[in-house]
Amino acid sequence: LSTQEREALPAWHACTACGLCDLVCPDHKAPMLVVAAMQRDLPRHADYAAHALSVTQCGACDACESICPVGVPVRRVAQFVAGAEER
Repeated sequence: LSTQEREALPAWHACTACGLCDLVCPDHKAPMLVVAAMQRDLPRHADYAAHALSVTQCGACDACESICPVGVPVRRVAQFVAGAEER
């Protein structure tokens, strides 16, 4: 992990799995799955890389991040998980 990624981990792990991001996603990308992968399955990020890539390629409306009650940077987490195969 880079220094920036290590510093961001607490915000990335704040997700409470409330599901609000999934409810408001107009593209139905299920961003919570990517955040859950980051929190609970760190060694297996590559398994979630394709789904995370689809989240990073969303319409960038920021609805998922705007509604998050704990401020998880959903798209930044998705970018990290999508790049797992490169690490």
